[in-house]
Amino acid sequence: MDGRADADRELDALLGERVVRRRWPAGLTTDDVLEELCDLGRLHVRVEETPSAKGRPVARYTCAIELREGGVGLVVGRGRTLTIAALRCLVDAEAELDEEVRRGLAALGDLLDTA
Repeated sequence: MDGRADADRELDALLGERVVRRRWPAGLTTDDVLEELCDLGRLHVRVEETPSAKGRPVARYTCAIELREGGVGLVVGRGRTLTIAALRCLVDAEAELDEEVRRGLAALGDLLDTA
């Protein structure tokens, strides 16, 4: 399989994620995803070029988001396209935030039980 087909397969899988379908049922742009990431925290984007098997440079993208001050909640997404990297980052950030909410609610429940 070539790089474009691999990227298409990765993108199709990410577009099927619940968090993506819920946010953008009619479709999305890369700008939509990057804007959402900026709303969640401090966004970092990196592009690296690596040589392909054919000797041509191939871009690889990384999106990272700091969910809390000081980089304590850093989430990273990588991919063959900026959209893929951003979607991976968003899916992982949502999972991290969901888990944090679950922990907070459990701690609150424990406090209420002991009161």
